[in-house]
Amino acid sequence: MMKEVEPEVSKALEYAQTGRDFLMQGGAGSGKTYSMLSFLEELYASHPQTSVACVTFTNVAVNEIRSRFSTPVLSVSTIHEFLWALIGRFQKNIRESLATLVNEGVIKSALDLPISAGFWDESITYKEWLSLEAGEISHDELLKVAKHLFSEHPTLTKILSDQYDVLLIDEYQDTPVDVLSILLDTLPEPKDRSLRIGFFGDGEQAIHEGEKGQAVVKSAVASGRLHLITKDQNRRNPATVLSVINRLRADGLVQVQATDMNAPNFNKEGTARFVYTEHNELNTDELRNLEFCSDWGFSSEDTKLLYLGKSMIAREKQFPRLMAIYDKDRVVEYSKKLKDALVKRGISPNDDATFSEVIELHGSIAPPTKGQKEAFDNEPDLLALASPFLFTDITTTSSNSDRLLGTKKVSELDYRDRGEKRDPLINHLIAIQELRALFRQGRFSAVIRAMDETITSIEGRERVAIDLNTLDSMSDSSIGDVIAFSESSGLLKRKDAVLRFQENHPYRNARVSAVPFQEIVNLYEYVEDHSPYSTQHGVKGSEWDNIFVSLDNGGWNNYNFERLLSDPQGNSSVHNRSRMMLYVTCSRAKENLIVYIHKPTEATLARAREWFGDTNVSLVG
Repeated sequence: MMKEVEPEVSKALEYAQTGRDFLMQGGAGSGKTYSMLSFLEELYASHPQTSVACVTFTNVAVNEIRSRFSTPVLSVSTIHEFLWALIGRFQKNIRESLATLVNEGVIKSALDLPISAGFWDESITYKEWLSLEAGEISHDELLKVAKHLFSEHPTLTKILSDQYDVLLIDEYQDTPVDVLSILLDTLPEPKDRSLRIGFFGDGEQAIHEGEKGQAVVKSAVASGRLHLITKDQNRRNPATVLSVINRLRADGLVQVQATDMNAPNFNKEGTARFVYTEHNELNTDELRNLEFCSDWGFSSEDTKLLYLGKSMIAREKQFPRLMAIYDKDRVVEYSKKLKDALVKRGISPNDDATFSEVIELHGSIAPPTKGQKEAFDNEPDLLALASPFLFTDITTTSSNSDRLLGTKKVSELDYRDRGEKRDPLINHLIAIQELRALFRQGRFSAVIRAMDETITSIEGRERVAIDLNTLDSMSDSSIGDVIAFSESSGLLKRKDAVLRFQENHPYRNARVSAVPFQEIVNLYEYVEDHSPYSTQHGVKGSEWDNIFVSLDNGGWNNYNFERLLSDPQGNSSVHNRSRMMLYVTCSRAKENLIVYIHKPTEATLARAREWFGDTNVSLVG
């Protein structure tokens, strides 16, 4: 029996084969990625030698698409990998472009200007970080250089067309505006090139790139440069959830439940509830005890608890002390504030001056802020701990939660190095917990491979088993004690990078060492996706049976869910970001949805009753 081809896919093939570019737009759960894969299957079935570049937003999506197709004429990559593969060999032009963009201030630099292309002796390289002096550019600079090269050198368009017959952009709404401008403004009209371009995605889920890219795409559709194909069927969400998310779209598309009996949501009613608290905020234990959550599994496989801010997850997942150290260390904040004040007055403390000495001499110049003073009053040990450390050590300590969290695992197809952003100390602690996890799972061969010590005798194996049992019992011990035991037992010794970090950042090391190791256990469960917690940004493209969405702004000024619910017709950038974020999170639910807010206004509750129904709005605490 032949596989039935979706009418939207047939239309896309028709456009591509008749020299036209297209945009396949569909709401959440409409199967856009499925349609893109079907497009590829049909294209290769009739034209197996067609050279296709498929560009997508995440490494996870790249790995998923690669797992479906093995043909050598298909290239799958992220947008940055795609651009660098295209322009990276043209080093002379890259250096010229980079020098121009730096001189014009498009790329910010502390270099003495102007500079010329000859400033760099070696090749320009693409890295995760920016170091213009060393000729290393990062993601943002790559986009600017690529856009400049395409505008200055039309030959690049021919090179692109010579290399590929078809270019597919998955999740186009996440594509940086510079890239959309290249494809829709800089490249010649479709009739003047052989390359065909197809976009797949949903403009109502532009939570990463925002509205600028959408304006470029809408203009291309309006001018006829892009031919719009719309998918209105939803194969994921039950009827109650679909009713809610349809109210959040602003583009006129009304999704309907799939008519295909094989669709996961066929004739499924599901539940969608709005709950709120008036006194204390709802925590996970209380959520578990709600009657309508009695059948939720609360595992990472079937449930996701979504918060906007990482600090909320840290509190719920119980690594709040680590998050406070890395994200908002009040001593570091205050030290940097004081240093700035001293610089303005031309005062430079001695390199060997301690924190307490600088405070004693100059503290009156810049007293702590209200928030810093409250932190010091609530935790007087913060100042006492910092006192003996060098002032320069504390002022050069970073405040960045990525140094703690790294990159969270989001799928079994996520093959990235998720520790690339973490500092060496946290990576070492995650490695210790990985060793404990392997031991608890009974994977002794994997434990041996992960250890630093080589076992050469039966007695040695017995001793290691004893040491592993001891390490396994140290969850309540301090991080410092666990590091020391792992070192002395030979289970896992500190690498040079860890030793350098501890030597160069003694204040940060001291703070982390005092935290109970249980917070590392909880951190490991979160970053390895063994827990149901996630940020709202991190779940687009995924789905779970049960979704809990917390409408907490997380300290972000560019989101305001109260204002969104009070006035859904608003059109500010904050309003649109909030609307799209709520649309994305609610549309992950395959069975049950709960949206939660603390201390809502009457206007918010009125809107919730309108959207969810009176009987589905509940006060739960």
